[in-house]
Amino acid sequence: MAKSTTKNVSVNEAFDVEKIKRFTEQELAKLASNSNDLPLCYQMGTDVLVGDYRVLKIDDKTWRVVEKGLQLFDFFNRKDAIFYCIA
Repeated sequence: MAKSTTKNVSVNEAFDVEKIKRFTEQELAKLASNSNDLPLCYQMGTDVLVGDYRVLKIDDKTWRVVEKGLQLFDFFNRKDAIFYCIA
């Protein structure tokens, strides 16, 4: 059975986490801007991507809707914030 190891391999040669993160964000942005009947909804940790919007968890009682880095509205529950983005 083959054994995976990273001994004697530099960090740059093993894999580049930032490169993977940038690729993932680019692909999600492509999917989010795709004009289908309903927007893409994708959960990333506690945040939710809904089309071009991002719903950020501020605390247990506050969810913020952001579009392209600009704060739009704060909501008191996640469901209302997501419905706003879909509408």
